[in-house]
Amino acid sequence: MTRPACKHCGKELPRRDGMTYCSPECRRAAFLVTLTCAVCEKEFQLPQADHAKKIRRGVKTVTCSTACRDEARSTTRPCVGCGTSMPNQQWRHVRYCSPACKEQHPPRKGLGRTLPDKACARCSKAFRPKSSRTAYCSRECANEAHAARMTGEGNSRYTDGTSYAAWFRAMRPLILERDRRRCVACNAPETFMRVVRKGKGVLRTTFHVHHISEDVRDNRPENLVSLCKTCHAVHHKSSSTPWPWFAQYAVTASASTTSKWKERATSLQARYSSTTA
Repeated sequence: MTRPACKHCGKELPRRDGMTYCSPECRRAAFLVTLTCAVCEKEFQLPQADHAKKIRRGVKTVTCSTACRDEARSTTRPCVGCGTSMPNQQWRHVRYCSPACKEQHPPRKGLGRTLPDKACARCSKAFRPKSSRTAYCSRECANEAHAARMTGEGNSRYTDGTSYAAWFRAMRPLILERDRRRCVACNAPETFMRVVRKGKGVLRTTFHVHHISEDVRDNRPENLVSLCKTCHAVHHKSSSTPWPWFAQYAVTASASTTSKWKERATSLQARYSSTTA
């Protein structure tokens, strides 16, 4: 049975467990857009996110370098109202091509803020949020809410006779071993960074072990996968995970391990799972 091809280069993928790119290089190249410089007419590549940001800001002239950008600015620049090219004036406050254009496209006031007032999640006081994610009216309310969340079972160091944290620490190296110390999402190899602990420099892995069900008490091998720092952040910041096949992969990978690995995982589950029930 043939394996699927990489979405960027077309090469055959090394695995069939939901991979879309054959390497991190192909994954990065897939998110580049090819543009033509407005000055030297040379083709260059730009990340899609940067290109989208330029479009949102109304940038009409895209250049490949700062030299071409300065050359374009020295001759013409776009009108902020209609976008047509106009001579680059010596005075920076001249932003419109004509008074009529300024009257037709008046500048936004207050940086275009449209967010309505909302109630503070702590004291219920109405306030104007800085962003849609702002939940508290002040730092004092935010600190009080955080202290309330960290009281009792909300605290990661809370002790109630259970030992699910110890179970996770014991399972973590087994999951990294099962996944061949590679990110199951992008197939990137494990990397390390040097940190200082107790006055000594030690190497620490940058890989994370992710709970598929989001339940930190469930540390069975079927609920854990190895992810790099980037893919772990993408998963948690997305409204829906880009990799819905994590659960099926964890079950298949755990079933295909050696008997010695299964014995160690089963021993840890029997040791800790009864105390977390």
